[in-house]
Amino acid sequence: MASTDARPVPKKNVAYRHYFAIRDNAGALVTTWAGQDTELSQDGGNYADATNEATEIQTSGTGYIDLTTGEMNNDSVIVKVTVTNTDALPYVVVLFPEEAGDIRTDVTEIGGDAQSLADLKDFADEGYDPATNKVQGVVLVDTTTSVSNLSVGSSGVSTIATTAEVTTGTQTGTYTNTQQADGVNHQITDVAGTTDLYYQFSVGAVGVPASVTVVGRSNGLNDSIKVSGYNWGTSSWEQVGTIVGKTQSRNDEVTFSLLSTHVGTGANSGLVRVRFNNTGLTSANLYIDFLTVAYSSVGSVVGYANGSIWIDTVNGTAGTVANVNGVADNPVDSIADANTLAASVGLSRFHIVSGSSITLAASQQNQQFDGCNYTLALGGQDISGTKFSCANVTGIASGTSSAKFEACDIGAVTLPPCELIRCGIGASSGTFTAASDGEFVFDGCYSLVPGAGTPSFVFSGLGATTGINNRGWLGGASYTLDSDCTVSHEVLAGGGQTFVTGGASVELRGIYRSATYTLSGAGTIQQVGVCGPVTISGASTATVNIYGLVSSISDTSSGTTVNDLSAVDSILAGAIDGTTTVGDALARASAGFAGKLGIVDNGDGTKTLTYYGDDDTTPIFAITVTTADATRVQG
Repeated sequence: MASTDARPVPKKNVAYRHYFAIRDNAGALVTTWAGQDTELSQDGGNYADATNEATEIQTSGTGYIDLTTGEMNNDSVIVKVTVTNTDALPYVVVLFPEEAGDIRTDVTEIGGDAQSLADLKDFADEGYDPATNKVQGVVLVDTTTSVSNLSVGSSGVSTIATTAEVTTGTQTGTYTNTQQADGVNHQITDVAGTTDLYYQFSVGAVGVPASVTVVGRSNGLNDSIKVSGYNWGTSSWEQVGTIVGKTQSRNDEVTFSLLSTHVGTGANSGLVRVRFNNTGLTSANLYIDFLTVAYSSVGSVVGYANGSIWIDTVNGTAGTVANVNGVADNPVDSIADANTLAASVGLSRFHIVSGSSITLAASQQNQQFDGCNYTLALGGQDISGTKFSCANVTGIASGTSSAKFEACDIGAVTLPPCELIRCGIGASSGTFTAASDGEFVFDGCYSLVPGAGTPSFVFSGLGATTGINNRGWLGGASYTLDSDCTVSHEVLAGGGQTFVTGGASVELRGIYRSATYTLSGAGTIQQVGVCGPVTISGASTATVNIYGLVSSISDTSSGTTVNDLSAVDSILAGAIDGTTTVGDALARASAGFAGKLGIVDNGDGTKTLTYYGDDDTTPIFAITVTTADATRVQG
């Protein structure tokens, strides 16, 4: 203890020397003290001996008592000093050790000038105004030019911590306790006198931190906690403030400035770290109830262009930080990270960079996948209501509502009811298999199988009504169907069209090289168009109606009704004169031109002229004329 511990106002938790005098009942100083006894009542507690005893200065009747730091760590201290001298009165004094907030002031003047004080108050309350709110002699600095590294723009946006790392200390609760001002603290107790942890925030690719606000406290004698921001450029911590240790259990709100160097770039773009640490602590408990970083937006980047999460499985970067990862100039490298980001930022569209390969590992419902020349493996996932564009597609999928594929190359797939627009079918000779019953639409699609080969479509065994609408098809096709299926297959130009019907009803229209039907069950086959040979086989009760132009019909089926209603037979069967058909007329003309004529004299002045077919024996037609006319015909 020392004389320097004396001060006009005692301070809490700071050693204090108190001077006093002892008098008798007549008011005279009592000199040459004997039997001093100093007792203390701390915060109204029972009296107990003080650590130090009162000391008289020479034999003056005056002296002092030295109170320790611990004895002063109270809101009130009653000091009672007694001596055994005759008629001496006890000395009693009440001390109120001062701490922040105990003493309130109401200053009326600055340097004897009341107006200066008024100007300063207006300046603090309303901001600087050179006409009214000014302080004489104060020079304002243009912070936009003389101060560097401060963030600029509107800092009206604040964000909470996304994670925390406790290096040294014992924590109660987690960083999530700092996300609401609800009185539930994240508590860290020092270990061997050291506390060290940091919280991490994300302010986005265009964010710059302005400040960190802490609602909390550090409890412990002389146990202050340093607050620092992480400089990503120098890889070092920079102190921005201090939380002063105290004994009260009341949280305080303090704000410390952060700099533009306190935000990460590149792979760490948008990340901000705030550290709380110190060493040499006695018994420190750091409590944080609410912790936020205020930031400003200072520019713009490409961002989530086209409202899409961007994926590049070749050159992308792993990460799920909103507005940092998955943007057009920083794509993620996996569909898993893309899905996490989509949920975080509320997007349902994905752009796949050319050359990428993704395998679905979760349901992708009511979404959109764009891109060019990327590989998509469906992974057995639910794709209800989702659209895929410009992908090379393979694998199995499910769904309860129609998915859509546009400008895709479809390989070996098993798909639920869906719509395919301008897609190539049969990549790598893969089979298109229906996964479930429903409506399938092919609009402007085409075969990817070269030469005389055809892509295979399998729609059998689905168990319920299934419609297959293939409009504007190019190339050959081979269908395997059953009685639940109804097919409309329209061919703009194509090779062989093959149907294993299984009782399905089929409407085949267009221009194609050939048509082959392997029939079973019932059903109706309608063929309309221009076709080469038609081949019909199998055993069924189906009806086959053939319209248009065909080169030939070969029917080896049994039980089937085949109606040849093709255009050539219809024309030849048409009557041109009474019962004479076009076919009859053509046959007669052919026989006449060939000169295969037989003449019989009837003996009555007439002769019968008979025209024979190519075999010279089958009569085509005969006429009876006069002998004179017959002579002219012979001539």
